[in-house]
Amino acid sequence: GRFEQEFTWNMVEKEVSPYKDIPILHRVIECVPKQINQTINRFPHSLFLRDENNRLPIYTALERGLKWSNDLVAIMNTNMSYLNQKDPVTGYYPFALAAEEPRCDLRTIYYLL
Repeated sequence: GRFEQEFTWNMVEKEVSPYKDIPILHRVIECVPKQINQTINRFPHSLFLRDENNRLPIYTALERGLKWSNDLVAIMNTNMSYLNQKDPVTGYYPFALAAEEPRCDLRTIYYLL
């Protein structure tokens, strides 16, 4: 339950915190997106980190189909200028990444424009 989840996050935080360059938010987006908010709260610096492909979390989130939500807004609000930068992997702007998703959310695309 809640106690086990808190214990797990405390252990993750203890082990990962010394390594400020681990793109933990990218991995959480890919593997357990329900934990994005918890990750941002515990590792706020992860919003600014690029992964091994030079990607920011916004690109990973949109490519994985994250729809308009508080989590996506938190990632976007990190730096709105990222919305005008192309993803280094696909060459797409963020709105195009969102549109490419087969189950794309029109509201997400609209707000990214």
